[in-house]
Amino acid sequence: MTRRDRCHREQATLFALMESAPTHPIAPPRSGQLVRATDPATSEAAAERLVRSGAHRSNLLDALALVRQNPGRTAYELDAIDEANSGNVRDKTDRRISRRLSELADKAAPEIFRGKKRDCHEKGSPCATWWPIEMYDQITRNSQ
Repeated sequence: MTRRDRCHREQATLFALMESAPTHPIAPPRSGQLVRATDPATSEAAAERLVRSGAHRSNLLDALALVRQNPGRTAYELDAIDEANSGNVRDKTDRRISRRLSELADKAAPEIFRGKKRDCHEKGSPCATWWPIEMYDQITRNSQ
């Protein structure tokens, strides 16, 4: 059984995810998982608000949808697409999408994965690309 097959069994499709949002496998983290031990207490309070308000989960779902709609983009490019889609001009430090990418990739059943680095159109320097897990076999096979 391939990694892709295992992941397909373990995760819902994007459409099922939208229909059954409350039962999605993205469980809310404890706020302590969003902050480092060396971060100030204000960061922990902010993380607790993010989780309690549902914004953290919403950001995870938005990040997953953006990667699926725009495979092979860098984190900075995904942030720019998110800003353009929202119609709001956000502060460049508002990286709500890129901050969630590693969480989606580093789970026991990852939903996305890091691809090869390439020059980022937003940053102008090499950055990792992000791909939906459904494309894992196709991307890794082509890079060999």
